[in-house]
Amino acid sequence: CRIVELDAGAWGRASAESRVISFVSLLPEGASTAGKLALLRGRRASVVVWGARTDHRQVEVTQASYERMRVEARSRLRDAGLPTDGTLSDIAPASPRVAGMERRSVLLASAPGAEVMAALAPLITAGIKIRSVLTPAAALQSLARTRLAGAPSDALEAYVALEETATCIAMVRGGVLLAARDLSWGFLDELSDFSIPRERRDIAVRLADEISSFLAACRFDGKPL
Repeated sequence: CRIVELDAGAWGRASAESRVISFVSLLPEGASTAGKLALLRGRRASVVVWGARTDHRQVEVTQASYERMRVEARSRLRDAGLPTDGTLSDIAPASPRVAGMERRSVLLASAPGAEVMAALAPLITAGIKIRSVLTPAAALQSLARTRLAGAPSDALEAYVALEETATCIAMVRGGVLLAARDLSWGFLDELSDFSIPRERRDIAVRLADEISSFLAACRFDGKPL
């Protein structure tokens, strides 16, 4: 569990500079973790949930209110044969709103509600107010959108979140998530019982292989990255 405390001025102001006040890594559970979380009672938090089974896909819906587009997007999930009962899901724009256009693409992110709530339970018990919940891929998309001014709109970009025992790769174009993959390895070496960091070259080679195979699976290979 990582807790990053940000300058309150960053909330709700797109132009505000984000400033890290404090940072701490905690064990998943235990007295020290519970004590630290208790100190944050009443505070607001945006949470990135790792380890839950997630699904990200672009779907086309009738342009309408947010709620109607979300309901239609979830129905597309059922049409694809994926379960929706007990599933938490939300949408984000995947194409600009165009006057006169009846259809619009949205990104639908979904995860089993039970797995998400299990991850949030210690925070809720501690009295922390959950502001928003993101998958790692959705968090990487948010990062990509902060860099839109510096990237060509048609460029395919790979964003990587590298944790101790897990990694997420997100393929993004124009600030829109095109595909994501979660990997069951991170920057700690499993051969050392996760006590020693991997060599930098090992990480680079493994990421290069993973990104190459992911590009091929998504049929993006051959495009500039």
